[in-house]
Amino acid sequence: MEQAIIAAIGAILTIVEQALPLIGGTAPSTSVIGSVITALEKWLPLIATELPSATQLIASIKGMIASLSANPDTTPAQYETLRQLDAQSDAANDAAWAKVNPDAPPAPTT
Repeated sequence: MEQAIIAAIGAILTIVEQALPLIGGTAPSTSVIGSVITALEKWLPLIATELPSATQLIASIKGMIASLSANPDTTPAQYETLRQLDAQSDAANDAAWAKVNPDAPPAPTT
């Protein structure tokens, strides 16, 4: 069951991650960026808590954070929130890898 949930969430995150570079150059883009950030603020703790071995989901979230951070329409406040989410995703990634392989050193972050 957990693998099915991870696959479903992964598919959604992949679609969003692929669409993020298309956002920009218009007034509503800051609003769209804000909506994605709000969703990430809700999803990241949920994934880290409920699906702690879902390293591929955390990697997708990190990709989305990087894409939004690079978007010139991201406001300074949004960038700060993304910076905090990036730190949270690093911690979740380390915890996830520790569950997958408790004897291994922390996995490198991207």
